[in-house]
This record gives sequence, structure tokens and C-alpha cells, in this order.
Amino acid sequence: MNPQTNNPLTQLPVQRPGETAGMADPDEIRKSLVLTLRLGFVYELRTIGKPYSGYFNDFEKLAQEAERLSGMDGVEGVHVTLSFLREPTTE
Repeated sequence: MNPQTNNPLTQLPVQRPGETAGMADPDEIRKSLVLTLRLGFVYELRTIGKPYSGYFNDFEKLAQEAERLSGMDGVEGVHVTLSFLREPTTE
């Protein structure tokens, strides 16, 4: 039995270095943020390829910026740090 046959990761499309992935699905971005990050904390959004870094504690603004960046020329990928940078403040 070939272990590669039933592995869902081997079925994913491969993005070669220098290729852009195209525009990301905004609904998928929002779903992944809600499932992986904690509300109110500050997270960093980064790009691969063309340099960019931004800091967000608002999931909607983070998702909008990730969507915008994902379609830019020279951007090979967009990701969010999973470790938060600052805890929410109680003001």
C-alpha cells in the first residue's frame, strides 16, 4: 500500500517559488482567524515574497488586509503569527 495515496496533503496543489497563489477567499480567512486566534489580542500579519508586516487586534480589519495583500503582485503568500504580540488591555 502506498502511504501517499490516502494522504490528503499530497492532493494539495503545489505553489512553486516565485508564483503567486492568487486572491484568497475572504470567508475562509475569517473562519481560520476565528478558529485559531483569540479575540482582542494583537497578531502580526506578514507576507512571503514582497515584504509587509502589520499588527491587528481586529479580525475584520486583519481579514480585509490579508485578502487585499493576497492578490498583490510579488506576494507569494500571506500568514498570521499564531503567538499573540500583546494581550488585550482593560481600559
